Order: sequence, then structure tokens, then C-alpha cells
Amino acid sequence: MGNIEKKLCNFEKGVCQKEITPLQKEMPEFEDYKQNTDELEDIRKQLCQVKKTIEEPEKLLLGDFKDGELNINGKIGLSEGDEKRTVLEIKKIKLKHRFSLPSLFAGSKTATEYDSKADNFSTRTDIITLEDGRKIFAVYNYPMSWIHRSLDGISKYLAGDKMAKASSSDWKKTFESRSNIPIIECKDENVVLMPFIQNINAYDLFARNKEIEDFGQCEFAKDIGFDGKMQVAEKIIVELRAIHQKGKTWGETPLTNIIVTPEGNPIIVDPETQYYKDVPIVEQKARDIKDVVMSVCGALKYSEKINDYKPVVDRLLFQYADKEVVEELKKVISKKTTRIEKFVMFLYGVARLRINMVEYQKVTDAILAYSR
Repeated sequence: MGNIEKKLCNFEKGVCQKEITPLQKEMPEFEDYKQNTDELEDIRKQLCQVKKTIEEPEKLLLGDFKDGELNINGKIGLSEGDEKRTVLEIKKIKLKHRFSLPSLFAGSKTATEYDSKADNFSTRTDIITLEDGRKIFAVYNYPMSWIHRSLDGISKYLAGDKMAKASSSDWKKTFESRSNIPIIECKDENVVLMPFIQNINAYDLFARNKEIEDFGQCEFAKDIGFDGKMQVAEKIIVELRAIHQKGKTWGETPLTNIIVTPEGNPIIVDPETQYYKDVPIVEQKARDIKDVVMSVCGALKYSEKINDYKPVVDRLLFQYADKEVVEELKKVISKKTTRIEKFVMFLYGVARLRINMVEYQKVTDAILAYSR
């Protein structure tokens, strides 16, 4: 968009905006003027289109809330009445989960408006409805969550994943600062609020869409097949690439940490996991890509019964289009693993990426065979 704005500025400086007389229209210079004004109009149209492309997803992420409700901190402010109602609803959520045991082998069902199979381990979620019908997605860092976070961190360390979830004391700050979805003001240190966005969990879409009966507002997921899923997978790669191009990484990007809107647009969520500080940025990007590719292949194996991963891997890595990161990905997956890492990957990797070790190796071979 910067190049378009630069062109627009240059033309506006070089093109006279005053009314043209009939005599001036007969002058040879008028053709140059006319050509410049026509090009200026084309550039204006391009700029409007680019702005529309950028603004529409941003409005989508606001759910039922409006742009005007964003305060000076970039958060969504609530009216006094809405804030009081939200505080009461948060108390109910906390009361509901006051005795929740830490999620170790099975998570708690994620709050959705469809027949979701997705679960959540480190937090508890709920949907708050305001009096005017607007909906808020609430994420609660329940009291015993620290046990799961600690064990999850140990598992990731032993598996060689080089990442960890934020501690309970840093959870809210980490979540709010990295969230792709706007944050709603909330004073509770263990609760994060966001606009509720109609969605389907990406793993439900890719792996379980033939098992789910009620898709809510995401009816497109009912009949989506291999080609449709691959189109969404490519959009996920594009979304991840956009994050990487800003010099950022995510930390944990399996399909279970991605949601898809009724329009088929993916949003990467669950921002509480970060890489260790000593991991080079290019390796972080490669590990982000690894999670997506492995998870997509595992889900397609489950739902579409694919056996040849090469076409899937080729399409996704081609879409990412960064040779340095792809080469780093090959180094990451070809690194020699210890017996402990293999054992933990066997137990933990299946749960995190939803792919068994046999298929994991097949996808690894497909990645190593990729060339552009």
C-alpha cells in the first residue's frame, strides 16, 4: 500500500486541480494532463481496494462491536452497564470452574455455537451475551492451570520443541499483547475478553467435519472436501507468512490453535506459547510452519484417507515462498533426536499435532524431498 500512496501523492502534486478552459483543452500539454489525471484516478481506485481488503478483516475480528468502541489503548471499552453485567458473568464462570482439576490427558470443551469437538487444556472458556445481544468470548486462567502449564513445559522441553506456555503470572499480559483478535477491557487478572466471532475450529473442519451434525453458522464445513480444505490450508500459510513478514512468530500452530470464520478465513489463536529467547528467528518461523504442515497432513489422513503427502506438502511450502525458512525447516526435522525425545514425541506429539509417528516420518520425507 505504501507504493500506491507514494504514487498518489506524486500525482496529486504534479496534476493541476483547477478548472480547465476550452482554450487549454486545445493545447498539446492537455493530453499529458489528461493522461496523468486518468492514472491518478486508477491509483485512487487501487488505494481504495487495498484499504478495503485490509479494513474488512479488521472489522470482522471486532465481531458484534464497532470501530468507535476502541479506546486509546486499542482495546474495546464497555459501557458502565455492560461492564457490570460482564463482571457478574465472570463471577459465574469462576464459580463454575472453582474446583476444575488440571487438564492432563483430556481438555475441557471450548465454548462455541456449533457441535464442537475441540477442547482446551490450559484455560476454560465461555460466551457472555450482553443485554443488546452482543457476544463476548471469555478466557479464564483457572486456579489449577499452573499444573498443566508446568507439565506441558516439561513435555515440550523433553520433546525438543523449544517453546513454553506463559506462566500464570504472565499469562494475561502475554495473551493480550499477542492476540490477533482485539481485546475488550477487563480488570480481572485471570480473565481475557474478546469479541465472539462465529467460527469452526480448524481441526474440526479438516478432520471431523464428517462427524459433526450441527455446524452453526459454518454450514460450508459440512460438505467441504479435500480441495476445499487445501484452499483453507493455503490461507493459513498465507496468514502465518504475514505474521512472519512483520518479524514475529507464533509459538504453537497446529490446527487446534486455529479457527475458521463462516467466510472461510483462518485466524490463528491461543497466543500464550512462545519460543525460548535463544531460538533464532528463522528457526522459530520454521517450527511454526512445521506445526501447520504436520497437523494438516495428520487431519487429512484421518478424514480424507490420503497416503501421498507430497502434493500437500508441496502446495503448502510453495505458498509460503521463503526459501531460507524452508531450508531451515528441513534442518529442524532432520535433526537427530535422542531416545527421550523420540519417546516423548511418541506420547506427546500425537496429542499436540494429531499425527502418529509413522505418518510423521512420511511427512518428514515429503518435506525433505521438496524443491522449488
